Amino acid sequence: MKTNTNHTNGNNNTTIQDITDSEIHIGDKIYNNSTEDIKRLFEDFKEEIQQIIVDLVAKKDDTAKQWAENIINAQKIENFNLHIHLNPIQDKIQEIEQYKQDISRKNKIIDKLLAENETISQEKESLQQDLVKLEQQVADKTISETDYWAQKADLAQQIQAKEELIAQKDKEMGLLIAENLKQSSLINKLQEKLDVAEKALAELQAKYKDIDFSQRTETYKKAYDFILAGNVQAADGLLSEVYFADREAKIAAQTKEIYRNLAQEYVLKAQTLTANFKWEEAENYYEKAIEKCPDAEFWFEYAHFLGKQNYIQDAILYYEKALIQNKQDKDEPKIANTLNNLAALQYKNTQLELAEANFQEALSIRRKLAHANPDVYLPYVADTLNNFGVLQEKKEQFKQAEINFQEALDIRRKLAQANPTTTLPDNF
Repeated sequence: MKTNTNHTNGNNNTTIQDITDSEIHIGDKIYNNSTEDIKRLFEDFKEEIQQIIVDLVAKKDDTAKQWAENIINAQKIENFNLHIHLNPIQDKIQEIEQYKQDISRKNKIIDKLLAENETISQEKESLQQDLVKLEQQVADKTISETDYWAQKADLAQQIQAKEELIAQKDKEMGLLIAENLKQSSLINKLQEKLDVAEKALAELQAKYKDIDFSQRTETYKKAYDFILAGNVQAADGLLSEVYFADREAKIAAQTKEIYRNLAQEYVLKAQTLTANFKWEEAENYYEKAIEKCPDAEFWFEYAHFLGKQNYIQDAILYYEKALIQNKQDKDEPKIANTLNNLAALQYKNTQLELAEANFQEALSIRRKLAHANPDVYLPYVADTLNNFGVLQEKKEQFKQAEINFQEALDIRRKLAQANPTTTLPDNF
């Protein structure tokens, strides 16, 4: 009984920032060495762009100045995508400034309340003095008892009103002072973060001259351009989670292909060692191949080698692993090849029922493939018919074995007549 040594059979297809309130969006435009277009852009957004340039030129580092000068000159601008973002560091500065302004505004209110309380306290003191005078008048009997009690009640009511007004304003001042203390604490925390961010940005900008950008990706260069412009928000957006996920997927695919190529070389080495009767060394290289690229292609090759060395049980195991992946990939030629070879080993291992089922499935797939492409797949139909006949003979199903042997013979005679020089496929 023969098995197919070629896994592929001529059909070798290996499967393997949103815009926010703190961002001024100018828009994506493409300018190819066009100074006039840049001038028109400057006219449309003159104030915003000039302010950015002024801010950059005001910086002391030469890189920022050069960046601004390049925009102004606009001599060699290609694929120019212009977005003006408020620097997140500048955002923090503005946030701190807003808190300070709010504190200052509330301090003025507090000062006003203090002044009002001072006035009210003086008025209260005056009323208390009037009350003392009233007590003296009643003692001197210069005022009637009726007038005394009436005036005393009026003065007491006015004093109480002043005290309540003072208490209300004290409460308002207390709330304002508490808010100011809270905002002062926020300012301190923001200032700490700002100091860290400014230091980090300054360090990044300072490292520019030490970086060999010829060894960096285009995305790295673009992100650094944003950093040099002080726009860390845009750099962060460019280096997004989506970007990294895509990069990692591409690198993984490239790495897999590199290991596949290496594994193919290991297999070739193993095959040359086998031809030189160095079976143990060959086995080592097959194992290296499946270690670097655990894939149906290499499980199949290793299974074929193990079968030839009569390691039947191990060979069956690797054919079964290959079959699972081939079925997942829906690769019918490889499914049929693996089923055929697996059944051949199961026959040798006296697993006749399993072998019969797998031969039957392999034959069904190969007949379908041969119907669509007889020149390629008819020889393999003959292979499986012959193998199937051997198994049926073993099971003493002589009539069915004869039918399959006869069909295999007819196919091979037909192929030989059409092309006598063609070497028919070698069954395992």
